Amino acid sequence: MKSKRLILIAAMAFMALHAFDLNAQKYGIRDRLYFITAQGGLAFSMNENFNAFIKEKKAGELFCPQGSVSFGRYLNNRRYGFRLSIGYSQNKSAWNYQESFSNFKPYSFQSVDAFVDAMVNCGDVSKYKGFNCRFFLGLGYAYSFGFKLPQDAISWYKVSEQNHSFGIRAGVILEYVTPRGFGIFLEPCFEMFTDKYNGVDPKSSGKKLGFPFDYKPNVSLGFAYHF
Repeated sequence: MKSKRLILIAAMAFMALHAFDLNAQKYGIRDRLYFITAQGGLAFSMNENFNAFIKEKKAGELFCPQGSVSFGRYLNNRRYGFRLSIGYSQNKSAWNYQESFSNFKPYSFQSVDAFVDAMVNCGDVSKYKGFNCRFFLGLGYAYSFGFKLPQDAISWYKVSEQNHSFGIRAGVILEYVTPRGFGIFLEPCFEMFTDKYNGVDPKSSGKKLGFPFDYKPNVSLGFAYHF
C-alpha cells in the first residue's frame, strides 16, 4: 500500500514538473537573460568595538535595516552571470571602552554602496527549474554619512563623518521563479569594508584597536523579474 502511494506521489511530481517545463517554454523563460530585483532585510554591524554592545547586553541594537535594488544579466549558457547592485543601510558602532573612560558611547550612521557581483548558477542549466541556487562574489564601494554621535562626545576622539570605503562580499541566492518570470528569493551575504567605513580607523592614530575591516553580515528577502 505504501509503495503504491509513493509511486502515485512520484508520478504527480513528475507531471507537475513536466507542466512547469511546458509553461516555461510557452512563456519563453529560457530566453530571459536579464533580471531586476528589489530586496530588504537586516544587517549585523560588526564594526570596531561591537563587543561593547554585547557587554552592555544591547546586542539587538546591532541589527539594522538595509535594502538594495539591482540589475543583472546571464550569459547565454545561463551558467554564469553578473549584476550591478545599489544599496542603503543603517549602522551602529561604539567607542572603545578605554578611550571613553570605560563608558558605553554608541553612535549610529547611514551608508550607501554599489557592488558588481559575478554569479555562478549551481543548478541544472540545461533544463529550467522553479528553484535555483546561485553563488556570487563582488567588489564594491561605500559612502558612509549621517553620523549621530553621543552628546557628551570627547573632542579628541575623532570620528570622521563622511567616509569613502572599498568593499568585498560573498553570498548565495536561493530563488524560486514562476513560469512568467517573477521570482522570490532569500539572500544570505557577508560583506566587509575598509576600516574607515564606520568613521574610525585605529591605524591612522598609531593604535592597534579593532579589526582591519568593518564587517556586515546580512540576510535579505527579495523579489525579482526575469525578462
